[in-house]
Amino acid sequence: MTPNQRSMADPITHLDDAERDTLRQALDDAIDLRARTAAEPCPDCVTHPALLCPGHAAELDWVSLYKELAHDLRIALRPA
Repeated sequence: MTPNQRSMADPITHLDDAERDTLRQALDDAIDLRARTAAEPCPDCVTHPALLCPGHAAELDWVSLYKELAHDLRIALRPA
């Protein structure tokens, strides 16, 4: 990583408590929205061999990515 790249990444790893709380809330909201969307009834899910259509699977992928980001940033999310 070049010094320039490192300096651009530093702000997200050095958040104050208010900024961390805002980011935690945004991630919690995004996870909740994506999880609710993935749980909506869907005729494609019923007929798909895995019982999960590609669209709903993508929503759950986003949930996983948001949780991974929170973990990497050491941000504690609210319990599911």
